[in-house]
Amino acid sequence: ITGENNGEDIIELAYPITYSRTLLTVNITSEIPSVVESDSLHITGISEPGAEIQLFKNSEAVDTKKVTNKGKFAVDFYFPEEGAYELTLVFSKKGLADRRITYTVSRKWTDADTLKQLQKEAIKPAYKNLVKKISGYEGRIMGYTGYITSISQSGEEWIVQMALSRKNKKYSNYIIVVSSEEPAYAVNSKVLMYGTCEGMSLGMNGEGEGEETSYPCFELLLFTDPS
Repeated sequence: ITGENNGEDIIELAYPITYSRTLLTVNITSEIPSVVESDSLHITGISEPGAEIQLFKNSEAVDTKKVTNKGKFAVDFYFPEEGAYELTLVFSKKGLADRRITYTVSRKWTDADTLKQLQKEAIKPAYKNLVKKISGYEGRIMGYTGYITSISQSGEEWIVQMALSRKNKKYSNYIIVVSSEEPAYAVNSKVLMYGTCEGMSLGMNGEGEGEETSYPCFELLLFTDPS
């Protein structure tokens, strides 16, 4: 490579170049993001007409496509769960060397995705059954609508007491919710809570008398407005 300025050579660089007549040409025309916030990724490009495309997700074959007679292709990858994915496209055509193109993307759930998944997974046993069979519910995701009766900080955690029932301004059926962040809701707010059941825990008496009583305890996943 020679650079000129006003007809005079000012720089000359030499690089080795490898050329192969059997190289299968592939040109990806769509932008591939490192973070994906939808449940699918659409990839388009140009390659040899009739070439076969094998799609792999995390080393598992998921689909096979072909390049059109006009030399164009479009493929889709789907992401059912949040996390990192390795996507590989393998192009092959008789008489040409295979081409392998790999991308690593991260599927990040939006707030709407998180809520949708929690609604799908959450269970809601009756309060009496929850207390009676608490050991069998540990680790399960649950969703309850209730009223925040108190909020206090303990170390780096926030302890939220909720009442699932209210009648004549009197609360009952209490649960404890542990959050790593200060809740955005105030005391007396009605909220929908999604959390992971952690068994029974100590909490202040719901009537405010200062006694410690055992209540079902949850690790908070999400607070949101009730529908």
